[in-house]
Amino acid sequence: MRPTESNKKDKRVLLSVIVFGIQTNRILDLVFQRLPGLKAEFQGSNNDMHRDENIVLTSQPK
Repeated sequence: MRPTESNKKDKRVLLSVIVFGIQTNRILDLVFQRLPGLKAEFQGSNNDMHRDENIVLTSQPK
């Protein structure tokens, strides 16, 4: 069975979304390393990281 054009496009879109998510995650890590008062805690599996309710920001006392 040969993949159709839309099938190939869907896979490309999915791959780019995954790559974008990984890049965003790295950027967030860098940002939170530079902010002394904030700590990012990611709860749940890696697949859930794009959901806002799984990101908890806690303020650390100085």
